[in-house]
Amino acid sequence: MRVECPNCGAKGQIDESKRPPGASSLRCPQCGGSIALDGGGAGSADPIRTEPTVPPPPQSAPTLDPPETVQTVTNFCSVCNNSFPREEMVRFGPSLICSACKPMYVQMLEQGSSHPGSFRYGGFWIRVAAKIIDGLILTVINIALSFLVAMLITTTNDPASAIIAAAVSTFLNLVIAIALTTWFLGSFGATPGKMAVGLMVVHPDGSRITYWRAFGRYFAEILSSLILGIGYLMAAFDDEKRALHDRICDTRVVYK
Repeated sequence: MRVECPNCGAKGQIDESKRPPGASSLRCPQCGGSIALDGGGAGSADPIRTEPTVPPPPQSAPTLDPPETVQTVTNFCSVCNNSFPREEMVRFGPSLICSACKPMYVQMLEQGSSHPGSFRYGGFWIRVAAKIIDGLILTVINIALSFLVAMLITTTNDPASAIIAAAVSTFLNLVIAIALTTWFLGSFGATPGKMAVGLMVVHPDGSRITYWRAFGRYFAEILSSLILGIGYLMAAFDDEKRALHDRICDTRVVYK
């Protein structure tokens, strides 16, 4: 008897004498599907199609969350003003000291020398002198800049040009004052006037202030002058010689 697999199309011959009694189908040796045999049993059914078994997709390995990044906290050494990880520094009262400066700092303590956290604060009158020097320097710059702007903008045929020149000069003078004060305090810890009298602006722990703090201190100082100079007078009665802008920005003016 000739048979054909309905699933894969395999064909072959079967000897009727070797057919088991009552067998109505056989399994295909190639695909494993069922092949119906004619005349087998009562009411042979339609050939049974078997769908090939699809193996389940391989499961991906479990993903691990990335390790959390630990942010290192840094501080400035009160002696050398360099930045170090907090865990590598040693605290002496209000001061943080790096490992390299620790032996020298301990020796300074033993000898009773002046050290960060024990400052000699700049008084009211010495700060007035520094302010006068800074004012004279800015005045010279302002006059030179105003003269240059007037030459470039003012014309004899246009009276309004003088007003425009004055406005431009005022704006440029303000920008220059802010820029110079911020740059000197952030880079050297002192304006030219304070350098001349031996003063500098620092954090309470003795470290140098940042440019942003220097920038904010300029505008806080404007507030000290707007209230009839009372903000400046506060330095004469404060234990740490702090003016109003020093209190706002948490700064100290000390001798080098």
